[in-house]
Amino acid sequence: KWTRQVLWVDDRPRNNETGRRLFASQAIRCTLALSTAEALELLETRRFAAIISDMGRAEGLTEGYVLLKALRDRGNQTPYFIYAGSDLPEHHEQALKNGAQGSTNDVARLFLWVSEQVEKASPGFKH
Repeated sequence: KWTRQVLWVDDRPRNNETGRRLFASQAIRCTLALSTAEALELLETRRFAAIISDMGRAEGLTEGYVLLKALRDRGNQTPYFIYAGSDLPEHHEQALKNGAQGSTNDVARLFLWVSEQVEKASPGFKH
């Protein structure tokens, strides 16, 4: 069911294995996309409770924002979280200004934020 699924966009998925294990422990399935194009293609036919994106990918240093803008321009309001190397307050503020729900480099904080969105999408789910 889409309400227990997260799209994770990162061209280096090995960097987030710990996070994916955390989500799996709560019956939250992560679908991986390695690029903005792959993510947009998946989102044409599938829904997710939340989207996690890194910031810099082979396509560019701010590719996380490129994907976010493309989604919002298409009317897609799926909760969007940046998981990147920085946890500076100004990067979090910039993420919010760009329409994301948060930005962090802390996997525990990311897990909390995304889990809250999944719970909103699937209230009362027992795993």
